[in-house]
Amino acid sequence: MQFTPDFIDYLQPDDIFVFGSNLAGSHIGGAARIARKKFGAIPGVGVGLQGRSYAIPTMQGGVETIKPYVDQFVQLARMLPSKRFLVTRIGCGIAGFTDADIAPLFAEALRLPNVLLPQEFVQVLCAGIGDTFEALVLKLDKERQEIVREMESVKPDGERFGTAASSADDFRKMPMPESVSLIPLDIKLNKTQMDAILRGHRPDAMEDHWYMCCDREYGTIDYYRSWTGIHIYSASYYEVPDDPGTFRIIYLKVNRDASQYSDSCDRRDLAQFLALLAMQCGVYSELLSKVAYGG
Repeated sequence: MQFTPDFIDYLQPDDIFVFGSNLAGSHIGGAARIARKKFGAIPGVGVGLQGRSYAIPTMQGGVETIKPYVDQFVQLARMLPSKRFLVTRIGCGIAGFTDADIAPLFAEALRLPNVLLPQEFVQVLCAGIGDTFEALVLKLDKERQEIVREMESVKPDGERFGTAASSADDFRKMPMPESVSLIPLDIKLNKTQMDAILRGHRPDAMEDHWYMCCDREYGTIDYYRSWTGIHIYSASYYEVPDDPGTFRIIYLKVNRDASQYSDSCDRRDLAQFLALLAMQCGVYSELLSKVAYGG
C-alpha cells in the first residue's frame, strides 16, 4: 500500500498536494507554507483547489467543523479519478488535533484509489484485530462449524459467475468495482509467509477457482475468479518500517457489485480470504480447503 510521503517537495504531473489551512488563507506555516511556495496555493484563499494544491481549513473550531470540508474534498477526488491526491496530516500541527481525531474524517477517502493518506491516518482507520496470522487461523478453526455452514449456503461458483474461460491463456483481470466493503484488519506476517504470498497462485485443479497475484508497487494482494477474471478481494499490506521482515495486512476490500459477486457477508468473505491465504502459505486442513474452495 502507498502512503503520502512524510516530506513532499516535488509532484508528479497529475499529483495534487492536500494541506491544512485556515479560512483566511494565511498560508504561512507547515504544509500550507510549502503549498504556497511550491504548489500554487493562493494567499487569501482558504478552501479548495488552487494551483496544484487543495486547502482544507482546520483552524475554525472542533473536528465537526472540519468534516464538511473533508467531505467536499472526497467528492472532488471521486470526480477526478485521473488526479492523484496526496493528503498530508492536516490538523495535526498548529491546529492541535491528533491523528485519532482527524483520520476518521477520511474513512471514505480510503476507498478511493487516487487518494493517498498519511500512514498514521491509515493505521487509525484500519486498527483491527491485531492478531498474528497463526492466531487468526486458529480462530478460524474454532469457528469452523458455523463458517462452513454459512459457506455451504452460498450458490456454487458456476451458478454465480457463469461461463468459464476456454483456457488458462484466456485469463483476464477485471478492475475492482467502486462498490466495495472495506474490512479493517491488522494481520501480521513474517518474511517466509510473505514470500509465499508474493509468488502468487494459478489454479491447477477444477475445484480451485482462484487466481492470485500481488502488486508490489501498490502493496496489494489480489484474488480473482479464474474463470471470469472478476476481482473479488484486494488486501493492502506494507512492510513495517522499524521491523524489517515483518509485514502487516491492514484492510481487505471485497467486491460488492451484485452483478459480479452475489455474496454480501463480510464475515464469510473474511473467513474465505483467510483460508485462501493460509493455504497459500502451506497450511492445509480439510476445513481450510472447504472454506477456501467449497470442496
